[in-house]
Amino acid sequence: MHIEKNVFDNVFNTVLNVKDNPKARLDMVEYCDRPQLAKNASGSYPKAAYTIDKAATYILFDWVKGLMFPDGYVSNLSRCLYTTKYRLFGMKSHDCHVFMQRLMSIAFHELLPNNVWQAVTELSLFFKDLSSITLRVAEMERLEVDIPQILCKLERIFPPGFFNSMEHLPVHLPYEARIVGPVQYRWMYPFESAARNDDGGVMKDVEGNLSIFTHRGRLWGEAKKRNLSLDEIKAAQTYILLNCKEVEPFVSMYVERLQEELPNLSQDQIDESLRTYFAEWFKGYVHCNHIENEFLRSLAHGPLISAKYHSMYFVNGYKFHTDCHGSARSTMNSGVCITDLNVGDYYGKIQDIIQVEYREEPLK
Repeated sequence: MHIEKNVFDNVFNTVLNVKDNPKARLDMVEYCDRPQLAKNASGSYPKAAYTIDKAATYILFDWVKGLMFPDGYVSNLSRCLYTTKYRLFGMKSHDCHVFMQRLMSIAFHELLPNNVWQAVTELSLFFKDLSSITLRVAEMERLEVDIPQILCKLERIFPPGFFNSMEHLPVHLPYEARIVGPVQYRWMYPFESAARNDDGGVMKDVEGNLSIFTHRGRLWGEAKKRNLSLDEIKAAQTYILLNCKEVEPFVSMYVERLQEELPNLSQDQIDESLRTYFAEWFKGYVHCNHIENEFLRSLAHGPLISAKYHSMYFVNGYKFHTDCHGSARSTMNSGVCITDLNVGDYYGKIQDIIQVEYREEPLK
């Protein structure tokens, strides 16, 4: 983790022209055979391709100021900007870790020449692959081959003063990871960072409760009431039914009957039928048949029109809040990603956190 921080500091300060001085330019001319970087007739030094000017630095800093991360993911990077000297200061090791692996390639994509950006991006991806949760021997062997090539590309770009013992150490990291395993069990980030949000006051398990309602979490903020629209009720009812394990046998039954009546239906048509008609079919099936599970009988009737909505929800150590609640905050916890095998990944922002309620008494 400290190797990554030191390498990041070296790369970032070099690109921001902090380390570009007359001595470094002399080294470039003498050892690297780059006479185009020598002092010109006017006594000034031409701009190096691996640095960005003050205008580009202002663009970069303005971009960093607008970044919003989830609470606890990283420090407020806008406070680390030293705009008068165009430098970053006060960044912790984990801040450098996030910037190196998640932001480096994006930050310099339009500010550096393509060959410089590619070399810096390859270095960023090297540390990202090295820090993966799951490591494979073949991947570590590939990184052992890649890192010397990456450093050679950097040697063709950056001045000799860029390279010291710290830039040599990444060569040994893939072998170390291949021998001792993922780095998450050996770095100090969990001990240096603050504890995550406590999920105190979580919902207690209820004997016989349905699987979809047993996720541990807690609501926060004053609860407000409003009536759900018919579209909201249908959307909530359909989502709950199609994501409840106890309802899966009925989903299979519905699909089998649908295929018997219309054998040439595609998977997309079946999915559309489930979203449109399954909730009503399930309600009728439960009403006409003897279902012993009282929770399924209550579930079939659908949620009540009256519902509560909140501004924040804690679950699995993470905090989520609505887009409106976080509009004035420097952090962003309203973004969500939902993965669907058929549609793919869906990205959006939380508009409402609604607590739906069902009948207390099961249907007869």
